[in-house]
Amino acid sequence: MPTRSMFLRILWKLLGASRGRLTLALVALASGAAVCSALLNVNLDAEKKLTQEFRTLGANVVVIERESRVLARVASPPLAEFLHRHHTDAGVRIILNAMVKTNSHWNPQFAGTLT
Repeated sequence: MPTRSMFLRILWKLLGASRGRLTLALVALASGAAVCSALLNVNLDAEKKLTQEFRTLGANVVVIERESRVLARVASPPLAEFLHRHHTDAGVRIILNAMVKTNSHWNPQFAGTLT
């Protein structure tokens, strides 16, 4: 018990002697916690808003596959069928056995011809 009271006395004198340092440390901790909280809030809110906006606008995605099935070179036929069904059910248009012949400009909206 005496060692504990000595520790508390030393701690109390240390905190009392350097109030400027203690204040600065508390301000730094509070501002760090506030910044972390704000960044987390922005991250979660931005993801929620983007998801909501994309659902409102609707998906307008076209997948062009050169082979006769989706991911034919890397996925097994059952997996390719599952992926094809999953994405078409979500509104993705999948064009098989096609390639992009030209693309006039690289932009978010496709402007090319298919072969």
